[in-house]
Amino acid sequence: MKLLVLFLLSVLGFAQSEPFVKSTAYPATVLVYAQDDNGTMAMLCTGTSFEKLKEGYRFVTAAHCVAEDNIKDEKVEVDRKYFFVTLDEPNGPKQFLRAEVIYAGLQFKGDDFAVLEVKTDKVFPVVSLGEDPIEFGEPVLNVASPNGLGKQVFVGQVSNPKVDRPIEVKSISWTNAMFLQMFGVNGGSSGSAVICTKQLRVCGFIVGTIDHTNIVAIPVSRFKKFYEDSKAGKYKPFQKPIGK
Repeated sequence: MKLLVLFLLSVLGFAQSEPFVKSTAYPATVLVYAQDDNGTMAMLCTGTSFEKLKEGYRFVTAAHCVAEDNIKDEKVEVDRKYFFVTLDEPNGPKQFLRAEVIYAGLQFKGDDFAVLEVKTDKVFPVVSLGEDPIEFGEPVLNVASPNGLGKQVFVGQVSNPKVDRPIEVKSISWTNAMFLQMFGVNGGSSGSAVICTKQLRVCGFIVGTIDHTNIVAIPVSRFKKFYEDSKAGKYKPFQKPIGK
């Protein structure tokens, strides 16, 4: 019964925020692709436009989509590939926009974030950064492209706004993360924005799943700190890649 109530609250939250999804959240969401030296394109993750620049935009995604940790030296090593974003328009050929990784975090420290910069005259809406969710069962929505099957809209709720222990997945350690219950989210959704429907702002970012039942997200406050430190040159593990 409780699960049914939470589901109905999620659906109601989406109904109230549907205009925002259509005007902002959906068109602000992009698929992140990489091209190797042979020219092969592969979809990696999902990103979201969060800042307008004079000549383009900045998008946030997950660090594990575009970089690896050098744990020994505590450095971030960006993959030597060419990165692109696309709106994945359903009609006509895809338009790929070249993206540059300007910041990326150490995954084993829990900073599973990357910021991509795209120079373009194409217009994107921007999803504002909000506050961390604090309530169990708080309704959320998400736009992502799981398994590279195109952008989809998902609804769910926060099952735990702050997990009190580290979550270890391979070499990644997510600390002070939150759990979501949201059906349909899968591989390729990493880096996508979690939008709290009460705020209609970003309150976290999806980074992974546990046994395909618990979705792991990092609260937006952690990204804000990472981003401000990076802009101020205080995030020492990242060095801007040379040559690509």
